[in-house]
Amino acid sequence: MTCPDKASWRVRKPEFIEQLIPPFLKTHHQISTQTLVQKASDIPISCPYDPVIEIPEDKDGKFIRATLASHNLPSSGKIENKRVLEAFFALTGKKVVYLQNEKDIAEKQAKKSTKKEKVVCKYKKAA
Repeated sequence: MTCPDKASWRVRKPEFIEQLIPPFLKTHHQISTQTLVQKASDIPISCPYDPVIEIPEDKDGKFIRATLASHNLPSSGKIENKRVLEAFFALTGKKVVYLQNEKDIAEKQAKKSTKKEKVVCKYKKAA
């Protein structure tokens, strides 16, 4: 629907930044300038990096479930939740990165160091 009175439409659509300021504030601060409102550009701003969503990794998958819930997506098992999350963000153009917390990394390294490796010594018999 278009407005039949073009003059009244010009008053309704702000052309100057000062039209966005209430009149009592303009008189109080003695503002008399008229700064044009810049037109919005149709060209999207290019992103210099690939969009990424970072999710902390845990044993239960509660952070993945919370992310699914915040986007109104169904959740089920941990592996299925990861698949659904990665598929959804692939559609939206984002990459999913799972963050490991320093405590978890230290625990994994401690488990690896406590495991004893089998030492196999081979001897050749002198003939």
